[in-house]
Amino acid sequence: MKIDKLCLTHFRCFEKAEFELGERMTLIIGDNAKGKTTILDALSVAMGGFLLGVPNSYVGETKKAFDRNLHAGDVQRYFLRNREKITTEFRENCSVEAYRTVAKHTSLHWRRLLKKAEGHTNNDHCRKLKD
Repeated sequence: MKIDKLCLTHFRCFEKAEFELGERMTLIIGDNAKGKTTILDALSVAMGGFLLGVPNSYVGETKKAFDRNLHAGDVQRYFLRNREKITTEFRENCSVEAYRTVAKHTSLHWRRLLKKAEGHTNNDHCRKLKD
């Protein structure tokens, strides 16, 4: 499976980011703590959404291997200053979107969404992959 484009919203260190992936290979280079591993984790979340559309891909041991959902640790945080103290807040609507061109004029798009940090991954935008 090749993903052409990856879009992240409020995912870890990225408020909003878009990555075009190369036709044959993509090389990710950057300083420490700048998001290289975050991009790989986002690709893992995106692939988990794609596999939801493949019949029988989530059975037995395979389910454990590919069951990568969004969780509270993936949600971008920001600091809020209230009079005497600084608190950490979570951004809402953390999402990972992926795009794939399968034929000349046909493309696939799916999104996995976590509306709030203590919620569950919304896979509704992955259902069209089953068709």
